[in-house]
Amino acid sequence: MSLSLSKRAVALGAAALALLGAGVGGGIALAAADTIRAPYAQAAAVVTADGTLFKSKGIDSVTTVGVNSFCVKLADPKADVSKLIYTVTSTSHAYRATASQAPVASCGNAKNVIHVHTMAEYEYGGGLTRSPFTLVVH
Repeated sequence: MSLSLSKRAVALGAAALALLGAGVGGGIALAAADTIRAPYAQAAAVVTADGTLFKSKGIDSVTTVGVNSFCVKLADPKADVSKLIYTVTSTSHAYRATASQAPVASCGNAKNVIHVHTMAEYEYGGGLTRSPFTLVVH
């Protein structure tokens, strides 16, 4: 039986989605390797508002804490956030992002975890809310 090119493409796409769905639905955490090239950064990340790690280099994971906080775990277990220089920036004009300069309790006081806060700018109603951000560890 011969399938047309478009039918083969649909069948292959469906098979790929089924495999991906089985991995995620089966409780398997699919860890992605570094997804960006940033030769002058020790670590970098683009994080969505729900805490999804969209692109990264040298980042182990991101977890959400409370209404407007994120814990960004660096891949280097020896990293100490109190001795690093890093920049965090909101990727939306209506929000701002800040980061702690030392380990914090809500992120388990881990030395290799950066605590990021996001909030709406006052012109847009202010208040605590999750927003997308970028993080660069210099």
